[in-house]
Amino acid sequence: MRIPIIYITGHSDESKLKRAKSTAPLGYIIKPFDPKQLQITLDMAFRKIETDQQLLHYQKRLEEMVNKKTYDLQREIERRKTVEASLVRQNEELVALNKELKLKNQQIMAKTLKLYQKDQLLKKLTKSLLDKKDKEKKVIDPEIVKMIRALQNHFEEHTLDEFEVRFSDIYHGFNDRLLKKFPNLTPNEVRLCELIKLNFTTKDISNLTLRSVKSIEIARYRLRKKLGIGKYVDLATFLANF
Repeated sequence: MRIPIIYITGHSDESKLKRAKSTAPLGYIIKPFDPKQLQITLDMAFRKIETDQQLLHYQKRLEEMVNKKTYDLQREIERRKTVEASLVRQNEELVALNKELKLKNQQIMAKTLKLYQKDQLLKKLTKSLLDKKDKEKKVIDPEIVKMIRALQNHFEEHTLDEFEVRFSDIYHGFNDRLLKKFPNLTPNEVRLCELIKLNFTTKDISNLTLRSVKSIEIARYRLRKKLGIGKYVDLATFLANF
């Protein structure tokens, strides 16, 4: 702590004043002096000392508060960095898991589509057999006919259900968003949208469903009209927004 200084001297020359100023005194009284002047100088000196002490105290408290806030802020920054790093790591793991799941679902979907294609072929063959029976008026055991129809319906429904499940796993909410905007779409039109969403070409869809390319083109044309898009708008690009 600096000792307060008040000079009481008979010297008033410039050199003495200069030396006194270098010590930062609280007063410089030249003899002879008035006692009242001395009292005023002392009062002002004590007041300045008190004010300086208060300022020093406030400055110390402020430094302590700043240091504490700085420490707390640094700890919070470190905590957030740790949390952020953990979230990034978890997100990377989640992305990897989703990628793996999507790949597996795509593989299962590919198998499901192959089954669907086989079922369509089975349906076509059984229909051909039944049509031939009707055309040639041959008698086939009714139980056999019943079994053929039941088998046909069972395989088709099973594979379509499996396809819908796998498609929904990969493109969650696609059908809901599509039907919300276009509620008049039929189930077949929704399925056509799903296949187009999977980037199936007209020929691919024809091969898969065992329908002619012409019938698929007509179906796509009608779908465009229901969706309200022109012939120059790519269907796959349009459906990518759902």
